[in-house]
Amino acid sequence: MAGLNYKLTISIHKKSNNVCLAGIKDITIYKALPYMNQPLKVISFGTILDCKDEWLVNLIESVKAKEVGNALVVEQKIEKEVETVEPDA
Repeated sequence: MAGLNYKLTISIHKKSNNVCLAGIKDITIYKALPYMNQPLKVISFGTILDCKDEWLVNLIESVKAKEVGNALVVEQKIEKEVETVEPDA
């Protein structure tokens, strides 16, 4: 069938304190092409990972570092926009 396969890795966190509950590696989702009018399908559920799994811990740390970096970039853009909008007094 014509379509795309997406391979995902997810970690599940408790909302109240952001504690990792579990992870799942290599979930395969199939998405048919738009003209086929078919929903997404889970092809395979992959491997369940413990939150202490070194690979998952490293992945979560990497994502957190990227989030901090992205937040700093956005903050810098906002500061530049404010500088251009507000004239010096």
